[in-house]
Amino acid sequence: MTETTTSSDAAGQQRTAAVFFGSVLNSGADPLLKAQADLLESVETTVTGWLRRRHEAVLTTQELVARLRTTSDPSEIVTIQQEWVTGAFRRLTDDVTACQTAAQQLVDRARTWFPAVAEIGQNGASQAAEGSRPAGKSLRVANPAE
Repeated sequence: MTETTTSSDAAGQQRTAAVFFGSVLNSGADPLLKAQADLLESVETTVTGWLRRRHEAVLTTQELVARLRTTSDPSEIVTIQQEWVTGAFRRLTDDVTACQTAAQQLVDRARTWFPAVAEIGQNGASQAAEGSRPAGKSLRVANPAE
């Protein structure tokens, strides 16, 4: 009995996957190319900003070393180091923010890449569940009034 249930579950999952991939492939190459274009645009923006901040980090580190060489006052050394650390943390915060923004933009755009896939995925899952149920047994739906 377990083998029958497992094989019917697997068959339902295969049907759902076939419906999903069929919808993606039948929709043409346009959604895939749109997804790739959006991904590359997002990566370009994120990496360009990241490289600019890395360049800024190198320049401020060079400035730090040059300023430390010219001073012998301990309080000024601490101030110079604090300024450098503040800039480093600002760049780190900007890096994290840029990555989060890029990820959120991709998630928002992803909904437009394959608009019918969400519907097909939901319908396919319910069809697979119906197909995996033993014949003669009805699906019991919870009634909120009970």
